[in-house]
Amino acid sequence: MSLVKGENFIAYINDSGVWKPYICARNISLNINTEFLETSTSGNGLFATYVPTKNSFTASTDGIVDLNPSGDLTLEDLQDRQLAQTIFQMQFLRLDESGNSYNQLGYFFIFNCSDSGSYDGLDLFSVTLQGTGPLTKLTRFDYTWLAPGTTFTDASLIGKTIIKVDRMGFNYTIITTGSPSPFEVLYNTITGAFTFAIPSTTGQTAYVLYY
Repeated sequence: MSLVKGENFIAYINDSGVWKPYICARNISLNINTEFLETSTSGNGLFATYVPTKNSFTASTDGIVDLNPSGDLTLEDLQDRQLAQTIFQMQFLRLDESGNSYNQLGYFFIFNCSDSGSYDGLDLFSVTLQGTGPLTKLTRFDYTWLAPGTTFTDASLIGKTIIKVDRMGFNYTIITTGSPSPFEVLYNTITGAFTFAIPSTTGQTAYVLYY
């Protein structure tokens, strides 16, 4: 059994191509709902029958308000998005004790955002998000360099929508033309190749999230 601890269920928000957590979030939830249409009519017996019609999803998070300008997202950032009625991407990662992961991606609007604090306590926030469009399951590709190099290639990555490229814990900006800077990775959609500006060392690891 490989359990997922609460601390390893993490939500990230796409902030101009960089995936960031919400600072000081203590609780996260993703709710998937399915609407049903009743198909039973009078005379069909004692039990109702239904067929599914459409799916929808919402999310919520709450925690302690922290205005730390470290680059992570704060209450101010989320309220700015709500007031501007901005749509944005979020991904929800579950990581178990054996390193297995399950990741979903969706677009959201902020439905409700509030914070409250008592005189002798902390200011606490609560955010509710409305999903829109599909909720997409992401696939993870892992790679380990057996020798120093700048590129890895795999046929399963050809023509995919790339969400994230991580090398040794650093999230790289994805480009599809030109030459990558030290903070970028060049993705060739035709060959499935990923090229970095700085060579890896033997044993370094990278992973790609895609669909």
